[in-house]
Amino acid sequence: MKLGIGRKKSEQNTSPSVIQTKRKKSKKFKVILAVFLAAVIAGGGTLAYLHFNAKKVSAGSTQTFQTVTKMDISNSIAVTGTIEANESRTVSTLVSDTKVLSVSVNIGDYVEAGDPICTFDTTSIQDKIDRLLKKMDIAEQQDALEEAMAQAALNRAQEDYNTNVSENALDMTGSARSYSDSERNVSDAERSLSNAETDLASAKADYEDAKDDYEDAKDDYEDLKDIYEEYYETTDSEKRESVLSGSGYSSIEELKEALEEAENKKDSYKSTMESKEDSVTSAERAVASAESSLSSAQSSLESAGDSYQKSVNSAADESKSDTRTIEDKENTLKQTELNNATTNDENQQQLEEYYEQLEDCYVTAPISGIITSLSVEEGDEYNTSNSTQEICVIQDDTSFKVTGTVDQYDIASVSENMTAVIKTDATGDDEFDGIVTFVAPTPESSSSSGSSSSSSTEYEVEISLLDKDSRLRLGMTAETSILTESRKGVLAVPYDCIEEDKDGNSYIYIAESGGTTEKDTKNSTSDNAASSAGKGAEKGKKTETTNSDGTAEITTKKVAVEKGLETDYYTEIISDEVSEGDKVLVPNSISSSSSDSKDSNESSMLGGMGGMSGGGGAPGGGAPGGGGGHM
Repeated sequence: MKLGIGRKKSEQNTSPSVIQTKRKKSKKFKVILAVFLAAVIAGGGTLAYLHFNAKKVSAGSTQTFQTVTKMDISNSIAVTGTIEANESRTVSTLVSDTKVLSVSVNIGDYVEAGDPICTFDTTSIQDKIDRLLKKMDIAEQQDALEEAMAQAALNRAQEDYNTNVSENALDMTGSARSYSDSERNVSDAERSLSNAETDLASAKADYEDAKDDYEDAKDDYEDLKDIYEEYYETTDSEKRESVLSGSGYSSIEELKEALEEAENKKDSYKSTMESKEDSVTSAERAVASAESSLSSAQSSLESAGDSYQKSVNSAADESKSDTRTIEDKENTLKQTELNNATTNDENQQQLEEYYEQLEDCYVTAPISGIITSLSVEEGDEYNTSNSTQEICVIQDDTSFKVTGTVDQYDIASVSENMTAVIKTDATGDDEFDGIVTFVAPTPESSSSSGSSSSSSTEYEVEISLLDKDSRLRLGMTAETSILTESRKGVLAVPYDCIEEDKDGNSYIYIAESGGTTEKDTKNSTSDNAASSAGKGAEKGKKTETTNSDGTAEITTKKVAVEKGLETDYYTEIISDEVSEGDKVLVPNSISSSSSDSKDSNESSMLGGMGGMSGGGGAPGGGAPGGGGGHM
């Protein structure tokens, strides 16, 4: 049975690891008052008695401090559901008009997959199978004889075809060989032509290079010759000196030697150029010869191709005639096979049904598990009208899941693979780890009526248990918390310790100086100090308070923080200036004696309660409404 689920508050006796549900900030004033009263009663908050004159408060003012604690905090959604098997099968059979011969199990038995459950009488169905098999065997023998005769006729036609193909192949082989030789000759001629053209191109390139070298050497020689002649055209020593100076040579002998070297170089390059020119001429003749050889080879190839085509055409004509004969025989064989193919179709279908009925007579366990329901006994008669009735139900008792529903307001926060914590009445405060394995895409609708009718929209979820425990049983009610957000080992304080300035920046006040203890401290303070502590001083500004006897004082410092995960009670704070164990002022926690009788009574009450002994700190994970984190 599935139980409907709404949002569930954490109970007061919840262990420290129970997850907090979402907080309702709209009732912050009531939460602050409840927290403050719980802190005073428990004696866990540090109290500082401050004196101020604001609003005509005369003396004995007090403030509450909370301790910065490193803890694990989280938010969750509560689900109440039923423990079910992760896998369950209803076993049935399709047999009809059959008696139950034996039943191998009882309710509560454990079975492995494949173990026998029950057996039905197979005498009638086995007799039907034997008679049908004999009928089918005779029909198959008749079909085989017809197909053998058609196959023999086809084989003879194929033999005639193969003989003709062999003879024609000999003729075509000779023609093909001649054609192949001609093809090789054409390839050789093309290769020779290609090589000759490559040689010609190379020879032309060499010639151009040699020609360029010759032209350069010739220009160098002519330049030196002009300088040399200019030197001897005058007898004036200064002019001669100027000619030598402009040429870069230091003496006429050096110039003459350079001129002779240039002339030799020019003559050498000229000889090389002429040799390369002869090579070009030879290469051109080779190309012409290769072109002629290629033309002759191509003509021979064309003639060989004509001869080969004639032999191919002759063989094709004969092959076409033989092929038609073979096709006729193949068609005859195929028609015979087609006619015989359906001979036993109906019989085969009937046989398969008989075999299925025979198999259904032996019922086995589809999965391993406990027999939780058994609906047959030995000697029962199965009739056609009840052919799908239930035999038994098997549930796997080694793997459990919790099935429940989540309302439409929370379902968007739930997704598969989220972790969960599960508790049952049978296991007390013991908790079991789980994981969400299914979230329904569509809702289950339910309605309730009293003086008026109302309806709710809920979605089914399944949470698989990761732990095994012998105390768990199918059908138990389970309380589950689905973890939607979590932080481990973070610094946290009650959310009402955090204030925001007009720009939306978060900050807290940390107690800095002496005069405070693990319990409470009574101080008096000036009006300005109280106002600064309550409303928030400038960043880094200290607020000092002094005892009425002047023996101790408290200093608080404004520290900027970043808020992390927020739960019903605790909020993660992030700041390099905050450490575990720091005392944080609870804003707006000031109370005092007053000329007004109501204020006086409240001050007396708080003062009287402040002396009670108790554990440290404000309510934690067990506080109603979700509480804080677990340390």
